Amino acid sequence: MSDILDATSGMRAQGIEYEVTDARGVTLGALRGAGGTLGVQTTATRMRTMTNVRFHPSDLADVNPFTDWVRPVWVVGRPGAQPDRYPLGLLTFVADPVKHASGITEHQTTLHDGSALLDTPMLWSDGGAGGTRVVDLAVRLVQAAGVLAYTVQDTDAAFLDPVGNVGGTTTYRQMLLNCCRVAGWLPPWFDRNGLLHLEPPPTLDRDPDVTYTNARVINGTRVTNPNLLAAANCHKVTSIGAVGTPITAIAFVNPAAPHSRENRGGRIIIEDHQLQGIPSQEQAQLMADRFASADPATFETVDFTGPADPRHDVFSVVRLNGTNYLETAWTLGPLASNAQHTHHLQRSPGVTGV
Repeated sequence: MSDILDATSGMRAQGIEYEVTDARGVTLGALRGAGGTLGVQTTATRMRTMTNVRFHPSDLADVNPFTDWVRPVWVVGRPGAQPDRYPLGLLTFVADPVKHASGITEHQTTLHDGSALLDTPMLWSDGGAGGTRVVDLAVRLVQAAGVLAYTVQDTDAAFLDPVGNVGGTTTYRQMLLNCCRVAGWLPPWFDRNGLLHLEPPPTLDRDPDVTYTNARVINGTRVTNPNLLAAANCHKVTSIGAVGTPITAIAFVNPAAPHSRENRGGRIIIEDHQLQGIPSQEQAQLMADRFASADPATFETVDFTGPADPRHDVFSVVRLNGTNYLETAWTLGPLASNAQHTHHLQRSPGVTGV
């Protein structure tokens, strides 16, 4: 069906459907819904969010919002042909306000992806002694949070000193972020099939997941922003050790990067990462090096809007007019056949820690 989605003219049938599932994604039934938007933002605590969807009250009567999940599916095909179905996430109920007007009852539901499970304070202490493998701790945390489907990139990375949750309000996400920093993984994220990923960022030097040209971009919506003027070229990690000794470490981006201190005439722009529970100077330096080698201060971002295209997701490689970018956010709405798809792409100079 990719020829249909790539086409700039011709007829196609498309729209949104909703499946009710259990926590493992097994379909239990269907929902009728209207309106609302669906978006993913990789810098948000709860990345994938669907808001203001008006589900039919009689359908919701058979749904248990405490145990059931919702899978929005984008359906596209040529009239009269079997359509293709693209899942857009596996979402749990977080709010269900009811609007009453002129005798009409209307549910305006909000749903989040599995990151809602991670955004929960840890019930028990967890951690490990020095030498604990990041993978071992990460898997324990994911399972304790109640995540049923996940993939964890194997790595030999280990904590140099004892590690554990700090205080009674530490969430699973906060502990997993410590694992991600040490292992060089992306922040924990759930894909459109509900699978949790703990893995390194993809390289941009490969074939793209999807390709856009100006013909598939709505005129007047593309905005390109080179962000080098404000980009940090020095990453500082600051923490407090177990005995209260201040711990700091710094790392600079690659001198060849356009925004490096060498190419700024010696000017240093610092991003200070304030982190808890770093046990040693060595661990702090490892984190600083990883921040510098995966510098999030992108030197170019692109925003544009086009027709709905469910073939790619966040952390997909998107080629726009011959240049590869990483997709870090998107919004689809209104959730109807005329939906528009807004994308946020970025790319960074190659940088390494020193």
